[in-house]
Amino acid sequence: MVMILKMAANQGRPRLQRTILRLLAFAMAAATTLLLPAQQAGDESPSIKVNFPNTPVQGIIPVYQQLTGKKMILDGTLQHETLKIIGTRPRTKKEAINFIEASLLLNGYAVI
Repeated sequence: MVMILKMAANQGRPRLQRTILRLLAFAMAAATTLLLPAQQAGDESPSIKVNFPNTPVQGIIPVYQQLTGKKMILDGTLQHETLKIIGTRPRTKKEAINFIEASLLLNGYAVI
């Protein structure tokens, strides 16, 4: 079981720590799009489009649950929160999962 919750905007973390967390999230997003090895014969073919323009978080989570096979518990404060997650190309299942997780992290959400 996985939990997703919105991290408080400024929980007293120093600016440097917030910057480091954002850089880490950006690196994760870049890794899913640029640094993954090319597909080899027999591997899963890229077929999943990750397009969520102005979508409520509660609309993205069912797709994430279907991809991962995990159940999610949503934080109650996620009501009416919207996100914009748009991928430029089709992705493999693993890439799509990583892309959604990195996008959530970049937007201040934690997947625990």
